Amino acid sequence: MRNSWKIMLMLFMAVGLLTSAYGEQTKVKVPMIENTTEANASFKLMSLGLNAEFQRCFSSTERYFVIPHTQDPKANLDFLPGETVRADVSLGPYPIVIGMSENDARHELQSKNLTYKPLAGQNNTVRDGYVFDQEPKNASCIGPDFKIKIFVNTPVIIEEPYENKRVGSAATVRGSLSSDLKNNEHLWIAVKPQKSIKDWWPQTGGDFKLINGEFEANAFLGGIRNDTFEIGVLLVDDQINQTFGDWLSLSQSKNDWPPITEGHPGTDQRVSKEVIEEHKIAKINVILDE
Repeated sequence: MRNSWKIMLMLFMAVGLLTSAYGEQTKVKVPMIENTTEANASFKLMSLGLNAEFQRCFSSTERYFVIPHTQDPKANLDFLPGETVRADVSLGPYPIVIGMSENDARHELQSKNLTYKPLAGQNNTVRDGYVFDQEPKNASCIGPDFKIKIFVNTPVIIEEPYENKRVGSAATVRGSLSSDLKNNEHLWIAVKPQKSIKDWWPQTGGDFKLINGEFEANAFLGGIRNDTFEIGVLLVDDQINQTFGDWLSLSQSKNDWPPITEGHPGTDQRVSKEVIEEHKIAKINVILDE
């Protein structure tokens, strides 16, 4: 009889353990995470077995703090471990960069971990090189593909590469023009090693197409690692365009690439440094990383 009671007791204990392991989970109280840092909110939730899902939004709340009245579900509600608590995290006030120089605007947007696209435009409300408009002018919650467009008062913008970027021997140059090219205007990319005083090499241009005012071309850099180069965007007339084109064709056929400022011996395929500087409408400095 005693053995029967022992067996019954063991069965009850086993049933209790199974119920605890496979039965209803114990609920937890959702903590208050509003007005705390994102890191602190994540820790609070994870310590209770809850998942955290945050969305980044602009607001007057301190940067990287959970914005009040955005927590879902609210604090003190019963929730099962493994479920998700959602909230919005502040990026600080939405940045307005109109009236800033392009350089200051870039630093402001980068400081907020925002991506942006500079576009060339013409506007007499600000000085050359300053931002006269942006899109959007206001935003709330943003996704991973969010990008701000800034319009800079300049005839041309070089979007890529940025100043002093380390690049490969074939660097892609992207940018935009503020207006369409006229019939007698041609866009070229040219390169000058910084260690050279006057030597320029035309790269790509003449007739490459603009798409919605934007251009893309290659610049080929010859040298050794850590050499620095100036990449120029040139707007030239028909005559210079013809000279550049003839020089490029002859250089390719001979596989001989003297600088255009010297030209091929026995030809008139030469354009002086002064003329190139006169027609240069934008430039960027880069560092060879190969």
